[in-house]
Amino acid sequence: MQWLSKLKYNLLWGAMAWAFTLAQHYGFQLFKGISFTALPIEKYFIGFGFFFLFSFCRGNFSRFLISSFILIMGYFQLAHLSFYGTQILPIEIWLLMAEMSEVVGTLKEDFQHILLPILFTVPFLVSLYWGSKKIKPASLPFIPILFVAYFLYNPIRTMVTGNTWGRQPSTQELYGMNTYLSFSYFTGKILPAKILGTHRSDADKLFADSLSFSRKEAVKFKNIVFVLGESLTPAHMSLFGYGKETTPYLDSLRSSEKFYYKKAISGGVSTDIAVAFFMNATYGTSGQRVISRGERCIFKIAKNNFLDTYFFSIQSEQQLRYITPYICPEFIEDYRALEHLAPEVTDSSAAPDKKLIPALKDVIGKDGEKFIVLHMRGSHSPYSLRYSAESKKFTGGDSRVDDYDNSVVEFDSFMKEVIETIKPYQKDTILIYVSDHGEGLGEEGVWGHGPLLYPSYVIPFLVYGNNAKEFVAQTFGKNEFITNFNISLFIYDLMGVKTSIKPHQVVPDFQVYGNDIDGFAGKLKVPATFRP
Repeated sequence: MQWLSKLKYNLLWGAMAWAFTLAQHYGFQLFKGISFTALPIEKYFIGFGFFFLFSFCRGNFSRFLISSFILIMGYFQLAHLSFYGTQILPIEIWLLMAEMSEVVGTLKEDFQHILLPILFTVPFLVSLYWGSKKIKPASLPFIPILFVAYFLYNPIRTMVTGNTWGRQPSTQELYGMNTYLSFSYFTGKILPAKILGTHRSDADKLFADSLSFSRKEAVKFKNIVFVLGESLTPAHMSLFGYGKETTPYLDSLRSSEKFYYKKAISGGVSTDIAVAFFMNATYGTSGQRVISRGERCIFKIAKNNFLDTYFFSIQSEQQLRYITPYICPEFIEDYRALEHLAPEVTDSSAAPDKKLIPALKDVIGKDGEKFIVLHMRGSHSPYSLRYSAESKKFTGGDSRVDDYDNSVVEFDSFMKEVIETIKPYQKDTILIYVSDHGEGLGEEGVWGHGPLLYPSYVIPFLVYGNNAKEFVAQTFGKNEFITNFNISLFIYDLMGVKTSIKPHQVVPDFQVYGNDIDGFAGKLKVPATFRP
C-alpha cells in the first residue's frame, strides 16, 4: 500500500524530467531563432513514458543519471548547432577522434559555443539532481538494466541487420535523441567498417574541397527565386523532346531570350541526399564534411550577404524531417511548411503545388534583396495524386506513365503561374528551377528513383529572367556538363558571392550518391566527358 501511495512521486518525477528535456530543446530553438518544429504527438507520450519508467530506479544517482541522459546528449548537439548551424552526423564522431587536437584548438578560440549550451543544460541538470534528493518515488529492481539494454540495442541492431535509423538527424526527434542515434549508427555501422577497412568516406579529397569564398559584390538580382522540384525527369518533358506535349507553356518559351533550359546532373538519387548536396554546394565523399560544418549552406551565405531568406514548402513537417537539418533553418527568416501554407489539406501526398503561389505573392514585392525557395511536392509518387482535373490530359495507356505525364502537365501550369507572378518584378528577378533527382518510367528498367542509373540522376535545369538565355550561357560557357555543384556556385554568384571555383568549371570527379549520405548505399562516378 505504501508503495502504491508513492506512485504520485513517480508521475511527478516523470513530468519534471520530461519538461526539462523539452525546455532544453525548444528553449534553444527560441533563443537561436530556429523555426519551431513540433514533435509528432506520439513522441510526447513516449517521452513521458520513458521518464516515468526510469523513475522507478532504486538509487537516487542512477535515477538522476538515466533521466539526464537526453539532456547531456542534447548539450553536444546544441554546441554543434551553435558553432556550425547543423546537427551532428555519425561520421563526425570519427572525425572528432581523428582530429581531436584541431577541434580543441578551434573551441579555444570560439569558447562561447561551449558556454551557450550550458545555459540550456546545467540549470536543468542541477534541478534534476536536487529533485533526486528530495523526491522519493516507488522503486523496482533491475530498471537500470532496461536502460543499458536499450542503449546497446540500436547499435547492435544496426550492425546485425543493416538498419539505418540514425544515419542522419531528424527534426522529429529531440536534439539529444539525435545525438544518441548518430552515436548508435556510428558504432553499429561506420566504426566496424573503418576497423575492417571497408569504408573510406573521408579518404580522398575531391575537386570541390578546394572551394573558397574570395569576396562579395552587389547582388545581381533583387529577387532570387529558387524553385526546388521533386522527381521530375526531362525525359518526360516535351521541352526536352518528349513525344507527348506535357509542357506546352515552357515549350512556348523555347525561343525567348528570357528562358534558358538544360539537362543537369544531381548529386543524389534520393531527396534528402540530393537536397543536402544542392543546398551546401557539395557532392560525393566531400559531402558529409561540408554539410556538417554548414559553411557553404546557401541560406547561411544568403543571410550573411544581407539577403532576406524565405523557405516555403508544400511538403509536410514529417516529409521534411530529414531535409530541414541540412538547410540551416537558423538562417531562414520565414520558414513555412504545408501545415502553415495550406492547413486545410489533409493528405500531404496530394498537396497542390499551387498553394505556394500566395506565399510568393506575399513577399516578392517587399523591399530589400531576397532569396526565396519554393519547395514542391512535384511529380512524387503516387503520381495519381499529383495533378488536378484540369491537367488530366493523358489516358488509355500505361496508367503509371499517364499519371506521371499528367503530373508534368500540372508542373507546367505551376511554372506558368510562378512566372506570371514574378513578371511585374522581372527587371529585378531571376527564377531558377531544379529537380532534386530524376525519375524512371521504365527507361533502363528503372521505375521511380533510387537506382544509380541515368533516369534517377538526370534532371532539368531551367532559368527565367531578363536576358536569362544570354546571361546563363555566358556564365556556363560551352560547358554541357552541369552538376548540382555548378548550379550552387551559380546561385552564389547571383548573390554577389565570388568563389575560387567558377560556375562554368567542369567537375572532373563528380559522384552521384545512393540513398545514404555516407556512401554505404553506393556511389557512381560520372566523368566530365559525360553528356546528358
